Amino acid sequence: MKNLWRLTMVAVCALMLTACSDDDNNPTPPDDGDTPKTTTGVYVISQGNIYSSIDGALTYYNPLNSDNTTRIFASANGRALKGTPNNGLVYGSKLYIACTDENLIEVADAKTAKSIKQIPLQGARRIIADGGYLYATSFFGNVVAKIDTAELAVVQTVETGTYPEGMAVMDGKLYVANSGYGYGNTVSVINLADFTAEEPLTVPTNPIDIYNCGGTLYLRTSGEYNSDIFTYEVNPAIYMLRDGTSTYLADATICAAGKDCLYFIDDNYYKDAKTFGRIKLSDNSIEPLRLDYGGVPHPFAIAEEPTTGDIYITSYSDVVYAGDIHAADYNSDGYCVRFDKDGRHLDQFVVGVSAGAIIFF
Repeated sequence: MKNLWRLTMVAVCALMLTACSDDDNNPTPPDDGDTPKTTTGVYVISQGNIYSSIDGALTYYNPLNSDNTTRIFASANGRALKGTPNNGLVYGSKLYIACTDENLIEVADAKTAKSIKQIPLQGARRIIADGGYLYATSFFGNVVAKIDTAELAVVQTVETGTYPEGMAVMDGKLYVANSGYGYGNTVSVINLADFTAEEPLTVPTNPIDIYNCGGTLYLRTSGEYNSDIFTYEVNPAIYMLRDGTSTYLADATICAAGKDCLYFIDDNYYKDAKTFGRIKLSDNSIEPLRLDYGGVPHPFAIAEEPTTGDIYITSYSDVVYAGDIHAADYNSDGYCVRFDKDGRHLDQFVVGVSAGAIIFF
């Protein structure tokens, strides 16, 4: 559910087939790569399936002993994560989860997942942290909200393009990918010093994810659909943004920034096979990501653990329909597979439905 259009089409197709610091006044910024820290916990946010009335879920996993709890938020709070939890992060002592269809950001204790507060935000979609503040996109409100992490409240908003998604911070500016519900072609540029919008960048259609990798911006788009809306005129892809120019690098439907590379998966429905790869940040060359385990038939998210370089990939479970048709199961729990940096299988654990965000802390 990277965008609502895709979620709608998934539901239609499925029907067709079946008929940091503890001081939050000065929270510790995310690791910049210069000061290694040990990851002792992993959270995986699963979006659920709103069309099938399946709640979202928060899974906890300990990479040191493989202990995991699939619905730790529900266990800690006596209620499930609802409203399509799309994204989140741990910042300071707290865990923040953006719940798009519930129009709020859930704030919880990072160690226990016990809810502390809910911050109202229309269509809360993505979250990023910088300089003691959170920044969250409002998918339905077409703004970015600035959130005070001590007061746990929105203190400012600024307009973006329509249906904003992912963000990146670079050189004192916040860059926001404006998906336009599949038709956008801009990245908003917001000066963080006075929280005002500058002239936006023009980019390829349907931008979703944006990353600051060593002072260079990279963008992933979800592609440009043909008039039949079932095929692509322009495939989902990764681009480098530099000097106002977008340079194509690789086709990709899933992407994540690592320390020295961009990981990507191309699982385009209209291609015969999926591709796993890495783009080296040093020269933008592409190399295959060879995994020694084929247990990720329907990947949904990928991430690199920052100190060990371990690779985590979430997947839908596989369901077989009449005629031996294999497809993603949008109504059953999926799983997350852990590999070492060389692609050797280490472990896997159960997660909820549509596991789209992986958080290391």
